[in-house]
Amino acid sequence: MSPVLQAFELLGRAIFSGQYLLYVLLAPVLLACGVKFNQKLQALNWRWLEWSPFHVRSNVVLLPIKLKWAWAPYALALAFVMPFLALLEEWIFRAGTTNWVRGLLIGTLAFGLCHLLSFVSVRMVVYLTLVGALFVQVYLAAGIIAVFVLHATYNLTALGMTVATRKRGLLT
Repeated sequence: MSPVLQAFELLGRAIFSGQYLLYVLLAPVLLACGVKFNQKLQALNWRWLEWSPFHVRSNVVLLPIKLKWAWAPYALALAFVMPFLALLEEWIFRAGTTNWVRGLLIGTLAFGLCHLLSFVSVRMVVYLTLVGALFVQVYLAAGIIAVFVLHATYNLTALGMTVATRKRGLLT
């Protein structure tokens, strides 16, 4: 079985077991807080917060969702791959974390800064660094599966919001 299918199956089993329901429910709450946080930062009107590589200011992975004919199949394919990507990120940034010092340096700062590679704005890097800190806390408290469920559910919820608001451009 491919790693993508394994991650998808792991997420499904974790969600339907009910053991990780708290993290499934936390994901949309975290996303809603993120939208509000980003609106507050945008209101500050600090130009340096809006800087991004190549001035894209959006996660480059989400850009094809704006394409008239490709958005639906692309969004479905991305939704299928997202659990694998979340699991991979959790193994890179959190696996082996035993304390807050390592968690802060690797799991939080590196997680936020690496998202610059997806061409998001500095404002989003600030937010994702804070999300990374929460992910470290979840990892330390409940383990890799719990943080994987939270991360994958968060990403899938964000993808759903992006698809739902793609014509209005609410997510930048």
